[in-house]
Amino acid sequence: MILKANAKINVTLNVFNKKNGFHFLETVILPIKLHDIITVKKVGRDFPLKQSVIFENLKIGINENICNKAVKYIEKQFKIKDKYLFYVKKQIPINSGLGGESSDVASIITFYIKKYKLKLKRAEKIKMALKFGCDVPFFIFNKPAYVSGIGDKLRMINVKKYNVLIIQPGKSKGLLTKNIFSNFDNSKKAKKKFNITKVIKALKLGNEQLLYNNVGNMLEAVATKEEPQIKKIKKFLINNNLIAFMTGAGNCVVSLFMSANNKNIKKIAKKLQKNIRCNVFITETQNKTIR
Repeated sequence: MILKANAKINVTLNVFNKKNGFHFLETVILPIKLHDIITVKKVGRDFPLKQSVIFENLKIGINENICNKAVKYIEKQFKIKDKYLFYVKKQIPINSGLGGESSDVASIITFYIKKYKLKLKRAEKIKMALKFGCDVPFFIFNKPAYVSGIGDKLRMINVKKYNVLIIQPGKSKGLLTKNIFSNFDNSKKAKKKFNITKVIKALKLGNEQLLYNNVGNMLEAVATKEEPQIKKIKKFLINNNLIAFMTGAGNCVVSLFMSANNKNIKKIAKKLQKNIRCNVFITETQNKTIR
């Protein structure tokens, strides 16, 4: 069995003070078609498993493997005796702000919910998903959404379909979310809040100018200090009159295009790569869940 664990983009992100160790957020998240591939294989109940989730092209220790922790939790919580191996082929860049690991976790959780017909209410799914990260609840439902709180409050929204240009600084190993939030907390620089209401309106109408004027990410200033290429990439895109914003805690920069304005997207990507060393991904938003 094959699962597709798609990435996401944060079209604007506001971050507020911590409470009980958690940051309160306000963001609009869109699922995109760039995805990891998870192959599921059932094994014998007595099959010796150190880790149930194996990343084919990435080394992750057992203590850092959140996907593996999710499997163990579900097996225990729902008394599931069957054993499965999950082979994850990473296509979503790690530590990029695209939510790859959270999506992998949500795909595995959703596999068990469907396979064993687990009768969980919406609130129960969210509560379980939050144990493994604030983006996981979004990926459980996997539809365009306004997300707030600690990732536990989701309101689905209708948006136009967009083509997506994703740029990741070259040579970069990505940015650790924990470090970016810590630096954000310690920063004394004034933090500008972005207008989420206008962003949602722009996405619904397909109004690129309104989106251009209102997108932003409160984590960008601290992320740019660790990865200066973010600023260079954004400047290039904006100088070409394009929408540009950092997603999540970085390090990827995103530009959105309506289908009608997509003719030059490959030319723009090539021009960008000639000027700045970077990796480029061209994909599109995904308005219907694939889980």
